[in-house]
Amino acid sequence: MIYWDNQHLKQHAVHNAKMIANVLSQQFIKIVLMDSADAATDIVDALNPLTHVLNAYVYDMDNTVVFRFTQKNTEPIPVPQLNNLEASVFDGDFLHLTIPLNYQGMSFATLYLRLSTDDINAWVTRHIISYSLLFPLVAVLAVLLSYWLQHIISKPILQLAHVIGRASKEQDFSLRAHSSEKNEIDKLSQDFNALLETVQLANTRRDTAEHELMQAHDQLEEKVEERTQALKASQHQLVQSEKMAALGGLVAGVAHEINTPVGVGVTAASHLNDELILIEQHFLDNTLGKRDLQAFLTSGQETCDVLLKNMLRASDLVKSFKQVAVDQSCGEKRTFDLKEYLREILLSLHPITKKTPHQIHLYCPDHLEITSYPGAISQIITNFITNSLVHGFPDNTAGNIQIDITQDKQHVHLHYRDNGIGIPKAKIMKIYEPFFTTNRGSGSTGLGMHIVSGLVLNTLQGSIICNSDVGAGVLFQIEFPISV
Repeated sequence: MIYWDNQHLKQHAVHNAKMIANVLSQQFIKIVLMDSADAATDIVDALNPLTHVLNAYVYDMDNTVVFRFTQKNTEPIPVPQLNNLEASVFDGDFLHLTIPLNYQGMSFATLYLRLSTDDINAWVTRHIISYSLLFPLVAVLAVLLSYWLQHIISKPILQLAHVIGRASKEQDFSLRAHSSEKNEIDKLSQDFNALLETVQLANTRRDTAEHELMQAHDQLEEKVEERTQALKASQHQLVQSEKMAALGGLVAGVAHEINTPVGVGVTAASHLNDELILIEQHFLDNTLGKRDLQAFLTSGQETCDVLLKNMLRASDLVKSFKQVAVDQSCGEKRTFDLKEYLREILLSLHPITKKTPHQIHLYCPDHLEITSYPGAISQIITNFITNSLVHGFPDNTAGNIQIDITQDKQHVHLHYRDNGIGIPKAKIMKIYEPFFTTNRGSGSTGLGMHIVSGLVLNTLQGSIICNSDVGAGVLFQIEFPISV
């Protein structure tokens, strides 16, 4: 407070000195510009009552002193050197002030004032003495007040804080805070004790609830484990059923397909038998002529050709079906020609695909021998084609299915694509999940792609990627080793 008041008094002293200079500026103009002796006398008479103004000097532009004043009972001082700039400096007991004097906007002289600061110093001294005497009294009162406040506020609060700290650290909510006086601190202690009781009761209930929850959790885990085992068994059974259903469908289709060449063969054999009976009758009746024999030979040759072609076709179908069926059922690893085996698969699926307007194209290098699991490849291609027929072309419009096979030094790359309706991007990541299907109403179980994923990843030790979008068809990229 003394410091800031002292600064304020110094600013006030500078302000008063400038006011004195402004009041006497007209007289200074007469002294400097008109060399008026009367003006100098008037200034001296004005400055004599101002006892704090000790010295006053006026310089013209050549730094020549044109007026000087020294207060009575004051020692004259040497004329200071000025720089014609406004400045104020406090030096011990004096204020030195330099102010330019202006007339009509131009500086014509400089005024120097030396003023006494005894009144400021006396004020500071008085206040220092007053505050020095007041401080011990205030300090004593502060100590007494703090002791009293500590007794009624701090001590109970510290005791309460100690109980809170122990309760938090030791988790002992049976502790209670001490309260003796009926005030706000006592009310706070009572509320805290009530809080401890509530927490203690809540902890008791929580422990009981946790124990019951752990028991329920253990029981639930046992039930979940039982249901999981049952679900895995059911899923395995469904997968096997799906495989057998696919194999059964293949059997039914091939049986229907074989029925045609076998039926034609039976008809041809029956016709040939009738011709033999007729030619035998002519022979027994001695009516067999050259023309009859020639007609019989021609008809027999044609019938044998028809019979042979249909029997060979039935034989090929049986051979293809037998190989595919054995591979799917036993799942053994062997070395085989991939292109020839894919043709056998497509031939075994012909009873299904011939009823549709779709075209299937196979592009595979010749004599590509691999050592792998042909049954897995057969089931993968069968599921792909079945999904395309059921899901890719639901409206039975003519479509294209393409199987591209390429190879590098160690891997086979199988790309299967169709130009059907495609799969929404949001569902691509779910197609390998068991029981996921977009066409359950048509009898789909949702296990086909789950089986394909398992065969590629586990049996063929490869990888599978699906790229598709609505209206853009589907592309499956499968990579597996040439030799598993």
